[in-house]
Amino acid sequence: MRQTFTVELDVFAGRPNPSFPIGKEDFDYIVEEISRLEKSEPVELFDGLGFRGLLLTGERTKLRIQTYLVQKQDENIMFYKSNKALLRKAVAIFNKYDTKKEYKEMIEAILE
Repeated sequence: MRQTFTVELDVFAGRPNPSFPIGKEDFDYIVEEISRLEKSEPVELFDGLGFRGLLLTGERTKLRIQTYLVQKQDENIMFYKSNKALLRKAVAIFNKYDTKKEYKEMIEAILE
């Protein structure tokens, strides 16, 4: 069975978020980067209007990367302190698969 990996920009309310299938190597790269972050106590993730993060989904792992927090969910749920560098790396993966650059301006605004 072929594994599916996706990246999703969690930003819209009332319509589907843009998402793209991504390569396993890109997914694994972000998982490795997250493993280097400082762990955080469990806290509530931002769930309001606007940018709610980048979601990366693998066969058994879900990642939610927000500006200051990462939630990694597999057999456990772990929280890490996010940073702009990680967010930029996740955005670079999103941009790599957004080949038509439909969301370029939106992504640039998020990183400001």
